[in-house]
Formats: sequence, structure tokens, C-alpha cells
Amino acid sequence: MSKKEYDQINIGDEVAFKELLQKFEPLISSEVSLAVKSAGNLEIDADDMRSEAMLALYRAAISYVPSDKVTLGLYAKICIRNRMISYIRKQVTAQKRKNKNTEHALEAPRDEAEEYLLALESSEKLRRIVDNDLTDYERSVFRLYIQKKSYTEIGEALGRDAKSVGNAVYRVKRKIKKLYMPE
Repeated sequence: MSKKEYDQINIGDEVAFKELLQKFEPLISSEVSLAVKSAGNLEIDADDMRSEAMLALYRAAISYVPSDKVTLGLYAKICIRNRMISYIRKQVTAQKRKNKNTEHALEAPRDEAEEYLLALESSEKLRRIVDNDLTDYERSVFRLYIQKKSYTEIGEALGRDAKSVGNAVYRVKRKIKKLYMPE
């Protein structure tokens, strides 16, 4: 996006936003389709989801700060996906409220959409922590540890002793707990 296009969108130029919308139509369609499919049993209106996606794109365009590290496309995709997740969560909450009066409401298992959203959000957050907050050694240990390798096997694979691996696993767990579940 050029500086001129960016400024035009920020001052509310509808034509500039419509052009941006056309550029991002494939992304919006893809994200809406994914969200509707992941909603499972929920009755989600695709037009409502599309509106939410367009709002997210608009907010992304006006809040985007040009950077070498993050493109507008990536930023918009994240904003749109987060908006889809929030919308589906609201629908899940509304459905739970609706079901609250039934005697099975407390026993109802999570539906597929909620499970998908929780897993997607958790995996993204965990991936960011692993990529950004662990040392190279801790990342290597973590990847082998989640493959259910023993400390000895990990140590042999990385050329370290089991005690070093145990310490690294402890540090990884502590970092993940601190960053993943802040108090």
C-alpha cells in the first residue's frame, strides 16, 4: 500500500477502501469460508461473517503502521482471523445463554467450533512463545520433548547430558507457564 493510499483510507476515502477491498477479496473469502466451516453446529450467516471481515480489514488498514517486518497483508489476515474468532465466540456464548435454561446445559461438551477456536488460538500463542522467547537450545529440547523423547535420548541427539536437558525442560516449562498463562 502506498503512502497516498494509506492516507486516503485514513481520512475515510471510500474509493480507496473499495480498491483495497478488491485486492483483499480472496483473503476475505478464504477466511470467511474457513470460519463458517469451523463453526460446525452453530448457525453462522456467511454474510454476517463477510461484514465482520470487511470491518476487520478497514480497522487493519487504518491502524496499520508500515514496517519492514510485517506487511499489510499479514497484518490484515491476523486482524480478520481474530475478528472471525471473536464473532464465533460471541455466537457460542449466545447459544450457551440460550441453552442455559435446559437441564443439560452444564453437561454439554464443547462443540467442534469452540474446540477448533481454542486449539487455533492456543497453538498460535504457543508457537509465538517457542519462536520468540526460547533459546535455540531450548527450542531444540522442546521439539524433541514433545515427541516424547526421554532426557537421555534428547541429550544424545543434541550432544548434551541428561541433566542439561532436564534443566532446559524446566526452563521451557517455566517460560511457557509465565508467558502463556500470566497471572
